[in-house]
Amino acid sequence: MEGFISDITEKKSALEKVRENEKTFKHAFENAIIGKSIISLDGDFINVNKAFCEMVGYNREELLTFKFTDLTHAEDIKDSELRYNEFLKNKINEKKYFKRYVHKNGSIVYVEISTKLQMDELGTPQYFITDIIDVTEEQMIKAALVESEEKYKLLAEAAHEGIILINKEMELLFVNNYASGFIGNGNQKPEQLLLTNKLQNLLNIPIDDFVEVFKNNIVKQIETYIEINKRTIYLETNLVPIVDKNNLVTAILGVARDVTDKKIMRENLDRTREMLQLVINTIPQRVFWKDKNNKYLGCNKNFADDAGFSSAEEIIGKTDYDCIWANDAQKYIKDDNEVMNSGIIKLNFDEGLQKSDGYYWIKTSKIPLFDKNG
Repeated sequence: MEGFISDITEKKSALEKVRENEKTFKHAFENAIIGKSIISLDGDFINVNKAFCEMVGYNREELLTFKFTDLTHAEDIKDSELRYNEFLKNKINEKKYFKRYVHKNGSIVYVEISTKLQMDELGTPQYFITDIIDVTEEQMIKAALVESEEKYKLLAEAAHEGIILINKEMELLFVNNYASGFIGNGNQKPEQLLLTNKLQNLLNIPIDDFVEVFKNNIVKQIETYIEINKRTIYLETNLVPIVDKNNLVTAILGVARDVTDKKIMRENLDRTREMLQLVINTIPQRVFWKDKNNKYLGCNKNFADDAGFSSAEEIIGKTDYDCIWANDAQKYIKDDNEVMNSGIIKLNFDEGLQKSDGYYWIKTSKIPLFDKNG
């Protein structure tokens, strides 16, 4: 009898290690929180884990009868096939990409896939290992954000006011057509302005005002004027801070209104009032006007002198009880109320008036004033 004995301890240990590794891989594969699959070179599913089954709505037995193209959205099949052929032709080891699967219930599942081509020790392709992450929610959020931004742009472009958005570097992030007419020479289109790195003297607003909004997170209203094509345009601009989730100001939304016509009307009105005040100050008669609470809204210089005030402005907000004739205030107030309440003019009647240098008899006319609603 002849016997041969070989030491296979190392081989036995290696086999046990292989089995242990396979067990570890199987456990990690089956219990991974992301989808995992093994696909043959022909595109058939060889193995899939629980997470992938839940992702697409099919059980393991069903998926193992499918090719990967059976799950792929029709519009993505061509790209998927080209990608797999590229793997095999060029022996690309690993690649990440996005695609769409169709769930068993017909809904679309957006996924991010990382595919690795597994080769043997001779470099011969064996199968594909894929990691699949469901990014449907993220895609829905992005789509909603894009839709929201498009709606915002449409509203901004339709607005009859200038709308701009700038960041902390004073770079223009958005400008609508209306606002572009207030910037530079007023002839540049929004897309041209967005190519400009930084804009100087934006709407002629001092840089310190932008800094204050960024620093203090406040809304600030600024009145400025600009010169465009030899024309002066007056602007009223609200600077509104845009904050992130930490309440830090990341940008400023500017809403600018052309108030040139309003300013001109206001200046014309002021001039008219000044002219009227000049006229009534030069006539010898005494003129006053008051509200329904019997508070004086104004008067001419002669009336102010009689009432004991040094200027017509001092009497504004006062009543007859604040004047020299305070002792007769109740009588005057009663008479004034009758005119205001009845709406009837009262002309050329005699009444007494206490002045600083004595008591006088005067002729008075009182006329009710009406607003646009009567």
